[in-house]
Amino acid sequence: MNALQEKLQSLKDQKTAESNEKSKLEKELADLKEENASMNNLSTKNSSDQMSPEQYLDVLSEEKDLNQMLHFCQLVNAKYMQMMSQ
Repeated sequence: MNALQEKLQSLKDQKTAESNEKSKLEKELADLKEENASMNNLSTKNSSDQMSPEQYLDVLSEEKDLNQMLHFCQLVNAKYMQMMSQ
């Protein structure tokens, strides 16, 4: 009889532990859902501030032009320094 009571107590303890784990996971899930919802709200808010694909391509082409100009200036500067050192 004592073995049966120990087995029953063990099963009760296991069920309690599983219940606690389930509660913990449900709370974590609720927190994640809340965080996701707040991030979605921020994303929706920021999406109106983002630029269109056409605007993005314009910025990229400007950056490319500026990088090419920088490279040209560096070449001119290097040639000037070379000429001044002779």
